[in-house]
Amino acid sequence: MQLYLGCGSQGIPTDMRMLSPDTRLLSFDLWCTLIRSHPGFKARRNERMRTLLCSMLSPEAFDRLARMQDQQADRIAEARGRDVLFAERVTMVAQAAGCPSPDSETLERLYAEQAALLEIFPPCLIDPDTPQHFAALKERGYAIGLISNTGCLHGDLMRRALAHLGIDVFFEYMVFSNEVGFAKPHPCIFQRMAELSRTAPAHITHIGDNLQADVLGAQKNGMRALHMQGEVTLRTIVLRGQGPSNGTASL
Repeated sequence: MQLYLGCGSQGIPTDMRMLSPDTRLLSFDLWCTLIRSHPGFKARRNERMRTLLCSMLSPEAFDRLARMQDQQADRIAEARGRDVLFAERVTMVAQAAGCPSPDSETLERLYAEQAALLEIFPPCLIDPDTPQHFAALKERGYAIGLISNTGCLHGDLMRRALAHLGIDVFFEYMVFSNEVGFAKPHPCIFQRMAELSRTAPAHITHIGDNLQADVLGAQKNGMRALHMQGEVTLRTIVLRGQGPSNGTASL
């Protein structure tokens, strides 16, 4: 199997072997690796947040503020290894706008409305052939898992979204940051996948778009990693993945 050395945006070499014969379990990131947001979802959610929290701001100004705070929350989550979840993110937006922090009733209402919007504007598959690609990987003997930092959309909502997309059935193991209390790149979230699947980290390849959270986080926990960018796509992983070699991979 040929070894590919790719460099991410920071020039850090990434092990891009597709795939090592020792790999038994393929662990995927979710957002920007397998799925992206529906264009209508954030627009409608932001409008509801603006109406309840900061109605004096224009929709355009609120959208810019919400986007900036969302990016800041992602940076905080990566730095501290614990996710910034829905309530904290909404509060960050309100405070940045100079508005009162939302009470628990408002937060519960916004979360429920977000759940309803997700039914109307579900996420989209980046590759429409994802179900076929996953089926091919399963046929070759790979187990498939998911490790996701959830942010605003907690694991309960993401399970529904994955079911809507028809890909939930392919994941034997799902690890969501809001459910385990840790976020990528913290080692505990990767360790949880190893424990849940009873697979040694050396036999797991984690695949994601974020160099820091996915690639370096997985590698520091003893896993292999593929940086989902450029020539590394779900399709090329299928084309070059020959299936696990014989042998045990259990912990």
